[in-house]
Amino acid sequence: MFWLPILIFFKTQGKPVKIFIMPIYKQPSDFITNCKISNNRLLTLMLTVAISSLLSACSKEDRYDQQLISVKGNFNPISYLQKGNLIYLNGESYTKTTNFIGIPVLLTEKSKVADTIVATVDPSLIAEYNTQHGEQNPVFPEGAFGLSNNGRFPLAAGETQSKDSLFVTLKNGTGLKGQAVYLIPVRLASKNKGKILNEVLYFKMLLSSGNLTAFVDGASTGNGVFGGRIPGGSLSLVYFDYYPDSLKFNVGLNTALPDHDVIVEGTLLSETQLDSVKNAQYFFASPLPGGYATLSKSLSIIPKGQIAGQDSLVVRLSNKAQLERNQYYLLGIKLKHYRASKYGVPPVPGDSSVCYVRFFLY
Repeated sequence: MFWLPILIFFKTQGKPVKIFIMPIYKQPSDFITNCKISNNRLLTLMLTVAISSLLSACSKEDRYDQQLISVKGNFNPISYLQKGNLIYLNGESYTKTTNFIGIPVLLTEKSKVADTIVATVDPSLIAEYNTQHGEQNPVFPEGAFGLSNNGRFPLAAGETQSKDSLFVTLKNGTGLKGQAVYLIPVRLASKNKGKILNEVLYFKMLLSSGNLTAFVDGASTGNGVFGGRIPGGSLSLVYFDYYPDSLKFNVGLNTALPDHDVIVEGTLLSETQLDSVKNAQYFFASPLPGGYATLSKSLSIIPKGQIAGQDSLVVRLSNKAQLERNQYYLLGIKLKHYRASKYGVPPVPGDSSVCYVRFFLY
């Protein structure tokens, strides 16, 4: 048996890589014969192994968070994906940063004195990034995006990492487009000339947009009560031999408004409206006569940052003894756009802003 080691050197990522190829021949003469006959095949084998090893070596990049988009270009530009919402209410837009990852602010060595790393949004780097990456990230209005901790990241002497992490915040949606991605370059600088690990970080903000709307989310429950959503989205509840003094109706929002409380208004359906509903939905029930139900609380306040009301719409019921027995009665409540405040929320399009209640009295 005859072994002939062949050694190949090349570099990847600035580091030398060695590859040994070990063709095996029973006799030295076999190697000579093979060299004469199969030089091309041997060369092909050598190149195949070399390329495979090169690709394997090149794939051993450092692993970043799953939010990482790319690691390319100058200044070690690391791009992190965040999400934000543009929320429209009564002709005005509001912003909400819905998803982010805090990036540590790091020095390459311990700070000799107390230091502060200052982070600023630098839109001038967008064009360079686009050129390097073959992308077309749009520019954005000044003040559209801000930074966590007001862009200030203090470090105590002897530390290499700030206690506060860096991420981008969505501040002003004016001039921004929903369903778009914006590149936000962030430049870092040390007040005391500390050596920063990454002087430039790139974030990408994926924006979604939509109108703030409200819907009926539930109602009072008790023994013998059942129901759910019916085709079209309305909430339908049935109460067997249950006629309480009052019913509470909960309201919800399709998304939260971060900085302001909002108001949702309800109203009772008229007998005429209930009669149409009865026929359309095949409800075997009689509309509850006027005077038997009143809306004693027509407004619900939903606190800022929440999607559910802190209180409920309340319907008072009365005169039970005067109702005929052994039949169903129907009442309904729907949401309407409260216009006495710019924070009044309109109902969601469709029937999810309506709730029907049927009573069966034995």
